[in-house]
Amino acid sequence: MRALLISLVVLSACGPLTPIKVDAGSAGGTAGAGGGFSFGGGSATGGGMPTGGGSATGGGSATGGGSATGGGSATGGGSATGGGSATGGGGATGGGSAGGSIGPFTWQSMSMVPVPTTTNGAAISARQGEAWMTAGTSLYRSTGGTFNQLTGFSLGSTAKDVVVTPAGKVFVVSASTSSMYCTAADCTVATNFLPALTGGSSDYFDGLCNSGETVFAIANGNNSQAMLFEFNGTGWTKVNNDLGFTNPKRCIAGPAGEVYVLGRTFVVRYEGGGFGQENVNLMGQSIAEWNDMAFTFGPGAAVDAMLVGGIGSGGSVTGYRYARRDVAGGGWTALPIPMIGSVLNSIVAVGPTEYLAAGAPGGTPANRFMLWNGMAWAASTNQPPAALVTVNDAATSTDREVFLIGTGGSGLVVIRGRR
Repeated sequence: MRALLISLVVLSACGPLTPIKVDAGSAGGTAGAGGGFSFGGGSATGGGMPTGGGSATGGGSATGGGSATGGGSATGGGSATGGGSATGGGGATGGGSAGGSIGPFTWQSMSMVPVPTTTNGAAISARQGEAWMTAGTSLYRSTGGTFNQLTGFSLGSTAKDVVVTPAGKVFVVSASTSSMYCTAADCTVATNFLPALTGGSSDYFDGLCNSGETVFAIANGNNSQAMLFEFNGTGWTKVNNDLGFTNPKRCIAGPAGEVYVLGRTFVVRYEGGGFGQENVNLMGQSIAEWNDMAFTFGPGAAVDAMLVGGIGSGGSVTGYRYARRDVAGGGWTALPIPMIGSVLNSIVAVGPTEYLAAGAPGGTPANRFMLWNGMAWAASTNQPPAALVTVNDAATSTDREVFLIGTGGSGLVVIRGRR
């Protein structure tokens, strides 16, 4: 996934690697929010969407909005010369230039039926044409309109993350040893979801990420050590028992088989049985605690990447924090801080040079959504509806469609942005 492999420590697949570093923050955070954007295709989950994972092959548009590269309209919207606009989304006449911004998002609140009674376990993932979200032990699906609960599905314990692959396979992990997965042709049938455990009584899931149809899970073990699993078709194979730090936050899988795992103050890259730590040069700034990351991928390698978070332990002020990956060197460098919010929780790549980040705005609600335009971070032109106060997770189906999930005065809130 990356242009340059940093120094890796070769290790056995399941044995300890290096002494545990108490460096990663509390177990938690939904993985997969803010995944990677791949040239020629949609964005990944993590995460991706996803917040952390693979890309939709070939790009194109999401149902009800945006257009495929070069024009054409999506279901529910007409096309415009060169860029294809859709009602509530799409670009203006002439569209956006390749490799640059294609305009601001137009936001819409999404209904959930039934309305979740909890804000716990909120996570979201999407591919072209559908999005999946979790709330508590329940799973919801939308094909462009209302998120409807999947009747008969129950995770058994509170969800931690969800991911949908480009082919429509769905994975849900809990904050325990249990997960559910669907690799059948129709994941709208609850009985098509099967259980899969970590295999260790103290190995608890922390999140998911994918690259195409290859799906990974991060977990923490008996000593809170960061662990990595890969889905083998019928269950989870532990590919690493100790990544050298504790309590992983997020993961992103790259097209060359490498996986990036986020700790509190650094990133670990795992590939081919070894891992290397990528540190952040704070450039004299206060300690930062990183909450999410997003990558832009070219053919088989990372082109760009961003970290977002907030002031870490010992910081004297609150504020959004950013760092950009040094692709050639494999480390990260903190960027200038626009102090206009409390903390950023999620980030997604929405184009070759664009990233969108969101979190808890503190006293500046007008700056809940931040945009990187290729040169600097600034408040996004169109902010999400006021009903969404704190963003917990984000996902994209293409660079023209973004989903945000979080909390507001009325409980759990989901919104969709289109352009």
